Amino acid sequence: MSGSIALAAGRMPNHLVEAFDLVISGHDVASIPTGLEILLVPGLMAAICVHLPVDAVRAFPVPVGLLTFDDLVGEGIYSLLQECSRYFTTANNGMDLPELRRLLKRALD
Repeated sequence: MSGSIALAAGRMPNHLVEAFDLVISGHDVASIPTGLEILLVPGLMAAICVHLPVDAVRAFPVPVGLLTFDDLVGEGIYSLLQECSRYFTTANNGMDLPELRRLLKRALD
């Protein structure tokens, strides 16, 4: 499968679901920080962003992160995604769990 895959903790808003070819979600993802966003284009680049609330009367999340083209950093992010992928169990296209595991393995290899 080619295209974009989103790994989401819980249910994603509809406008984000429509932006990806496949949305894979998980509900037992306590080890993944809230507000973490990772974009990985294997072998090319990676971006990591954490949305932090600003301490104010009206708090709006502010993205803080980095963009890198460094291969070693990309490999580290790749390893992190491989480790976290085991928490994701539901796909929006009706795949069963073994199919989902195979897809994630292919996408990350």
